[in-house]
Amino acid sequence: MLCPRDRTPLTTVVRQTPRDRVEIDVCDRCHGAWFDRHELAAALGIGNLEAFAPESPLLEGDEASRPCPRNPGVRMHKRHLTLQDASLPKLEIDQCAECGGIWLDGGELPQTIAALRDQKVRPFLEDPELHGGSAALWLFMFFTGLPIEQWNPRARRPVVVPTLVALCVLAFLWQISGGAPTLQATVMTLGLVPARLFAGDYRTLVTYMFMHGGWAHLVGNMYFLWVFGDNVEDRLGRGRFLLLYLTAGVVAGLCFAVFEPNKDLPVVGASGAISGVMAAYAVLFPRTRLISLILFFRVRWRASVYLAGWLLLQIIGLELGQRGIAWWAHIGGFVVGAAFALGMRQRPTAPTALSGPSSPSAPRA
Repeated sequence: MLCPRDRTPLTTVVRQTPRDRVEIDVCDRCHGAWFDRHELAAALGIGNLEAFAPESPLLEGDEASRPCPRNPGVRMHKRHLTLQDASLPKLEIDQCAECGGIWLDGGELPQTIAALRDQKVRPFLEDPELHGGSAALWLFMFFTGLPIEQWNPRARRPVVVPTLVALCVLAFLWQISGGAPTLQATVMTLGLVPARLFAGDYRTLVTYMFMHGGWAHLVGNMYFLWVFGDNVEDRLGRGRFLLLYLTAGVVAGLCFAVFEPNKDLPVVGASGAISGVMAAYAVLFPRTRLISLILFFRVRWRASVYLAGWLLLQIIGLELGQRGIAWWAHIGGFVVGAAFALGMRQRPTAPTALSGPSSPSAPRA
């Protein structure tokens, strides 16, 4: 392999880490170093080997930079730490989106070590295997049947998700303020009724998302929104996340209205919009682990596998003709969320091919 800075051959140096021996490729002239995927985390003794993966929330930025030493025909991306302390010199590293390798210029390794000491960064460095094993979480899953997210720290505090949760809770408290008659009246008035929608009552395409039919309906929906929504908001940004949520909810409502044979049957709940959020989570964080119970045994699922299984259950429920659940709304929202996330995810998802002469020896500005 050649140094991306001055095109001289790299020298392989073997380092023993607590986990294993790591081969690092260094340049004797500029003192830069190349780390294949996982090697930087292993060399630094970080528990999470995926901390520096291209899809990690710890890194951001996708400006094309120098040729990749491992794939000379592909340009790397300039990346920096999402949560870097402003008091430290800005750390900018090069990463190949195709192989996941990282290039550090001479002097950038000590800067990287210093930046990783920040308390805000530490959650991204923890071994995911240390999470999700407490007895309290086991009891929670046993009594609720709900999955838990094993480990997926976020870079920024969510704003849209807690706002949506608060709006749904306040709307439900208003629904039950007058007892059962008021709850039923709000379901019929602000819920989505296909016959009324096709007659021009389009407001219910939005209002139905904030109405719920009972405490269990509300709590279950808000749990899934919180578990999956915070990371999706973090990755997409607040504006895009809100657009995703509302778009999935509207399309879910339209699917229900079109395919539900009983046009006078109302539907309420955020399930369709949250299905879109869950699909986006599966696209953006496919390798994140979710834990659920099968009988008394904990099972760790890849998020993409678990949520694909959830979608399959919706299709099976639809085919079996089970009543009481808006299957079409769930399916429609899920499809929209997946398509939305595929088009708008913010990470270097594809390598950048070299397009003309490059000058890898030129210093950075």
